[in-house]
Amino acid sequence: MKQAIEHVKANLMGYREASRHFNVPLSTLYCFCRIRRATRNTWNAECMREAIECIRSKRMGYKKAALLYGVPRTTLYRLCQLHGPAEEIVKTKLGRPFHFTYGGIRQIKRKKFLHNGHYKRTTRKNLKRLMMIKSVVEKWAKIA
Repeated sequence: MKQAIEHVKANLMGYREASRHFNVPLSTLYCFCRIRRATRNTWNAECMREAIECIRSKRMGYKKAALLYGVPRTTLYRLCQLHGPAEEIVKTKLGRPFHFTYGGIRQIKRKKFLHNGHYKRTTRKNLKRLMMIKSVVEKWAKIA
C-alpha cells in the first residue's frame, strides 16, 4: 500500500493504475493521496483592512473591493460580517471549528471518562468538551 501511495503522490502512476498494479482498493488510494487542487489565496493584512473600511463606508461593494485590493472575496465577506475595528478583525483567524474524530470518542469511552459522574449521558456536546480537555492536557504535557 505504501508503494502505491508513493507512486500516486510522485505522479508516476494514476489512481486506477496504481490500484490495479499494487492490488489496493481505489477508495483507499483516494483517501490517502488527497491532492489539494486549489491553493489558498494569500492576502496582505493592510490591504484587507482598507477593503473592509471601504465596504463599511459604502464606497464600494465586495466584488470591487476584492479586485481592487487583491484579497479573496469570500474571506473579505466573512471578515466584514464581524463587528469591531478593522485592525482587530484582520487579526482573527478564519478556519474550521474544532472537530473530534470517532477514534477519539472510542478512546474516551475505553478510558471510561464518561462514567466519572460529570458526564453521565453521551451527548455530542459532552464528547466535544472532553476532546477539548484531552487536547489541552496533551499540549501541556508536551510543554512540561
